[in-house]
Amino acid sequence: MSTCTHIWTWLSAARSEAILARHPRIEETDLLLGLLAQGGPVARTLGAAGVGLARARSAATDLDDADLAGANIPVPRGLRPRRLLVNLAVVQADVDLDLAPGAEDVVFERRGRVRSDRQALLALTAGPRTASSRLLDRLGVDVPELRRRLRARARERVAGARAVPVPQDLRREGMERAWRLDHFVCAPPEVLRGILTNPDRLGQWMELGTDVVVESGAGRVVTEWHRGRRTVRLRHSLTCEGQSVVWREEVLTGRWAGRLSTVRRIDLEGVDGGTLVRLTLLTRAFGLLGRVLAPVFGRRRWGFGMRQQLMVVAGLAADDLAGLRR
Repeated sequence: MSTCTHIWTWLSAARSEAILARHPRIEETDLLLGLLAQGGPVARTLGAAGVGLARARSAATDLDDADLAGANIPVPRGLRPRRLLVNLAVVQADVDLDLAPGAEDVVFERRGRVRSDRQALLALTAGPRTASSRLLDRLGVDVPELRRRLRARARERVAGARAVPVPQDLRREGMERAWRLDHFVCAPPEVLRGILTNPDRLGQWMELGTDVVVESGAGRVVTEWHRGRRTVRLRHSLTCEGQSVVWREEVLTGRWAGRLSTVRRIDLEGVDGGTLVRLTLLTRAFGLLGRVLAPVFGRRRWGFGMRQQLMVVAGLAADDLAGLRR
């Protein structure tokens, strides 16, 4: 993953955490939660220590309350605003949040060289009294030992979305390009499988690009969107191949009716502390302009979109583990 992609996805995840917690600014703790949602080596290291997004969110709230109580500012039950539930629409909301002074110091001022998630966590835990150090200590993490391990591998780059061969059967159906991305989520595979195979939750994590959900259920979702006189209807169909979850998107109307447009294959592997999610995205281009632009912009566009979708899945899993949707 390039430095630009790391910074962009990290701050995007931190901004989402701030929005969901109803913070007026992006706080230092939001930056830490963003690293957990980002799903890189830091998330996997902390997950193996039992620190996932759901636990860290709860501990951050408890730490805020403890700080207020220490300043003789009690927080009456029910006064704290209720946390928003994760979904793609909230994450993509056009909300401009500034960085709080401590968070701004981490991103721009400290000489942490936050070019990777490991370097970012080193910057966040630069002293024993930083918000992230106190939060991790509250969660039972040996922060000095964690920093020692991070420094040993701080300059290693994290793999981003990479091109992979298109399987022959899908190439015969028109798929032209394929990208693969690995992402760690601190949740059991069965929790993620429940999210990913539920048609009614598809729009929570996948950008359907639609105005209307026409049909949902029985392993498929039919959607349509309108642009002037033009109406495009799409069918998203679910199949499960062993431990893999596969969503196929087919065009139902217009010139390209009956053509397969996108395939998402999601493999779930249980690992220490959670699940390694492997998303493979297969696409095709329609029309001359699409074929010209796809090689130029496709990988960057789809790579960020894949990362964002998996960050949302991590957030949904954290909500479910915390019982927020009951």
